[in-house]
Amino acid sequence: MTTKQVQLRRGSDDDHDSFTGAIGELTYVSDTKELRIHDGSLAGGFRVVPDAVINVKSYGAVGDDVADDTAAFNAAITQALARKGDEFTLADSNPILIPAGIYRVGDLDVIPNDIEQTLKIVGVGRRSSVIRHTGTGAFITLGDDSHDTGNVDQDWGCFHFEGICVTSTDGTKGINVVWRFSNALIRDSHFEGFSDGAIFGDTTMPKSWASRVVNCSFAHNDSGILVKDHAWSISDCRFYANEYGIRTISGTTDVGGTDDGRSAMNINGCDFGPANGAGLALSGQQGCSIAGCYFENNYDDTFGGSTSEAFQYDPALSTVVGNAPCILFEGVSNMGISVSGCLFQGQDGENSHIEIDGSDLTDDSCSGLAFIGNIFANSGTDNSGDRYCIKITDDDDGNVSGLFYTSNYISSTFVAGITNKESSFSVLERRVGGASTTIDNQDTTHTGEVFYRSRDADVYGDTGTFTMWMSDGTGPPPGGPSGNDGDIFIRSKNSEDEAWWFRFRHTPPEYTATSHDTERDLDSNSGSVGDLADVLGTLINDLQNRGLVG
Repeated sequence: MTTKQVQLRRGSDDDHDSFTGAIGELTYVSDTKELRIHDGSLAGGFRVVPDAVINVKSYGAVGDDVADDTAAFNAAITQALARKGDEFTLADSNPILIPAGIYRVGDLDVIPNDIEQTLKIVGVGRRSSVIRHTGTGAFITLGDDSHDTGNVDQDWGCFHFEGICVTSTDGTKGINVVWRFSNALIRDSHFEGFSDGAIFGDTTMPKSWASRVVNCSFAHNDSGILVKDHAWSISDCRFYANEYGIRTISGTTDVGGTDDGRSAMNINGCDFGPANGAGLALSGQQGCSIAGCYFENNYDDTFGGSTSEAFQYDPALSTVVGNAPCILFEGVSNMGISVSGCLFQGQDGENSHIEIDGSDLTDDSCSGLAFIGNIFANSGTDNSGDRYCIKITDDDDGNVSGLFYTSNYISSTFVAGITNKESSFSVLERRVGGASTTIDNQDTTHTGEVFYRSRDADVYGDTGTFTMWMSDGTGPPPGGPSGNDGDIFIRSKNSEDEAWWFRFRHTPPEYTATSHDTERDLDSNSGSVGDLADVLGTLINDLQNRGLVG
């Protein structure tokens, strides 16, 4: 049997560039901490590939909820971001695995700017891979202040955090974004107990554009997510018993920052449970979509412990939740925002579902807000006289304008009305479902077929409803008379279930209003439809003001 000698030498990466070695020889690269195997001909040899996953337990982590695993986590991150000379090597950018366990970890070392690769930290599930943050600052800090202010060489897609629970009692921030970690992905994780925010933008504009948060849960934080940047997408997340679920801030100060507004935020399919400040608070937003979300507000209770209806890891965490709006528009501006397909559920508190704070607004800086296809519900009867679907406060200068409200549904009577300031709306369609609001003489627009129903059976009778639409002149409405283009039709049923039709002709310019007094005066028909005439009279005045009838 022939005996072969295994030779092991060491040298720098530069040394290896001209070293061929013997067949089967192993060498150690001192500056990149890797092994090379040689075939006797290729300079530099072949890199011995390390494990595809960097397991924190391979670096000393215990995960028994007793040992301090901070050093092990820092070592694993250092290995994942290992340098090759003055450059990072993508080959070393392997994911960091956090196996099942409870890891006590303090404030980790700051992740440097411009890492030029992906730092991916993954667990095996938010109920299995648990990090008990023991520090008093930020658990993870992405970037530092040693950067220029340009938009060059940003670390797009450089951070990925998945399948982990992070719980804290003294920490200020969970994932703290300082600089240049754009297009990050945070998903399938849970964050709780951070006094500033679980995901937090720590500078005026951290360059964290186009980042995504998916299927995460947030409880007992000051802010679940606090964003100071463009184009964040937040979907399928749950926010429960936080001061704020999601909050946006323009500038370095709390809300009244002077920086340019942020844009293109998408919030979709999220569940906003009880909060103290607001489920969602927007400031300085331009072009924001809020769709398919569930909101609850106006609780007066303490949430927490092992019996909490929302997931939390630490049963000692609890939050006293009081009155708060579901959505709060605040700060110096909000423009071009749509709220659609959402369900708003309120309890006995005094706050409205959506509140617009006009105290800090500049001229006409809150406009183009659209509320389309939502359901507003209130199960609590107390304070219902002070609650609205949309309430506008401290807007003496009329800076809240051009609001759009259509195709929404109010499912209960425990609300004072759609809004307390109808003059802020360019479109205010009173489609109210099971509840009613006053149909008064306001500058409103009604389009398509609009149904009105009353909570007071004495007004229209047991079967009383009326339907209104505008004719296009192409044919009669179902079961009714013909109409000309622009004519307004109203169909009503009285308590005897008899149908009555009312037609308001579109008045040509040469006609005088006097010649149509008889047609417009429904009081002469009051014996047929009872008290409906009083309501229709105010509606006619509304149509006259908008030039739809003479």
